[in-house]
Parts: sequence; structure tokens; C-alpha cells
Amino acid sequence: MNPLISQIKKTIPSLAEMHRELQKRLRAQEALTNFEEKLDFLDKEGEALFQNYQRQALYKLAEAWLEANQSLRQKEYVALLRQKGWNHFKEKVLPRLVELSQLVQRLEKDLGNMRKARAGALFQANIQHILVSEGISCEIPTGSKALALGRIDLVVPNKDEFDCLCSLFGQSKA
Repeated sequence: MNPLISQIKKTIPSLAEMHRELQKRLRAQEALTNFEEKLDFLDKEGEALFQNYQRQALYKLAEAWLEANQSLRQKEYVALLRQKGWNHFKEKVLPRLVELSQLVQRLEKDLGNMRKARAGALFQANIQHILVSEGISCEIPTGSKALALGRIDLVVPNKDEFDCLCSLFGQSKA
């Protein structure tokens, strides 16, 4: 991976930091009273939050690229344009712009993958937070519980209570 892209990706806050920010925004929304409204709010805010970080990352990439390619100074290009004309200017500038666009494409691809991964994890964390704040116990299964449940991300009320309820009602456990 390009070191510049790696450096820029590190500027995007962690999942935990984003989750804290979203919870802070949710607390400010006292009018939201039901689960669906809260989850919808968190989903939209989470997307907007990541897009803002993505925009900042793209700006930082362009800025860092320009700093690394200082031969693109305005005076040099103005002089080049005046002395040798538009076609020569394009020959000199276009390869550099293509280089920047390729870096942007790579960063966009990486950010898209980050956005997808974080969206799923944030969605799960947001559901858990809302449930717990409403007094509904739940857990993210780990270890042997996770193996027993397969691809289940969140158990309500929690795995032990679920097993107990299943036994009580004669249902098979997951």
C-alpha cells in the first residue's frame, strides 16, 4: 500500500471514537423517543459523520500530494504556459494529475471498505446501546457462545437468559 494513503487513513477516527460521537449526538436529541427513531437517527448521523471524515481525508491527501510535488508551483506553470503554449503545458501537467487521481481512487476504495465494515459494526453497537439504555439486557456473543450461535451478532436478552427461556418453554436452544 502507498505510504501516503496509509498515513491519511490513520487520520480517520476509530470505531470507538465514532460510536462515542454518535451517542453524544443522540443524547442531544431528546425528542427521539422510540427505538426506530433512535436507530434511524444514528444510522443517518453515522453515515454523515463518516462522509465528513472521508472528505477531510481526501482533502489531506490532495494537500499532502501537492506538498510532495512542489514542482507544480503556480509560477512555473504560468511561465510554462506563456513560453511554450497550452499543448506543452498539458503534456507536463496531465501525468501529474493522473497520478493524483490514481491515489484518490485507491484511497476511495480503501475508505469504501472501511465505511462498509464500520457501518455494520456501528449499527450493531448502536442497537446494543439503545437496548441497554431502555433497560433491555443483551450481549455480543463471544467464545463458545459465539460458536454455538454462528453468525448471530447480538443476543437479546442475552445468551444465558435466552437458553433459560428456551428451557422454560421447551424450545430447543440455538
